[in-house]
Amino acid sequence: DIVDYWAQEPEKIALITVDEDMRERVYTFADISQHAAQYANLLEAHGLAQGDRVIVMLPRIAEWQIAMTAVLRAGCVPIPCITMLTEADLAYRAAHSGARAVITLDSETAKFDDIPSVTIRACTGDATQGWVALSEADAQPETHSAARVGIEDAAILYYSSGSTGKPKGVSHA
Repeated sequence: DIVDYWAQEPEKIALITVDEDMRERVYTFADISQHAAQYANLLEAHGLAQGDRVIVMLPRIAEWQIAMTAVLRAGCVPIPCITMLTEADLAYRAAHSGARAVITLDSETAKFDDIPSVTIRACTGDATQGWVALSEADAQPETHSAARVGIEDAAILYYSSGSTGKPKGVSHA
């Protein structure tokens, strides 16, 4: 609702990023809306369905914002994860949450090799076997209707640090 509302003003700035080479990139709400629609279309083309849980394991890059918006647009439940999580951490979260999909960096894909329940796999950069490159979203339609969800439906699933035992899943409607 918010991204698409502000996207009606095509020049309204949503996000400014600066990479390690000090290159700045400006994203408007219209950019975020379009890219999120294309990501959602790409993921759905690979089998993602409303209500699915999706691990979003990206650092602080624009693709994180776009992926989170895309997952919500598709009516799915994002599970934000940091890249320093181990294979065991991710296997636990995937099993506990029932995650079917992941969006991550191409450098992090090996962490999901032994998690068979995560069958929809998308990554930045170069995709290896069994993975789809997020750049393929550029060929997808630029629009995607937001899924209709109920007020009590899960909207996001966070996990605690697990410092005193197994991490706890905290779902927000």
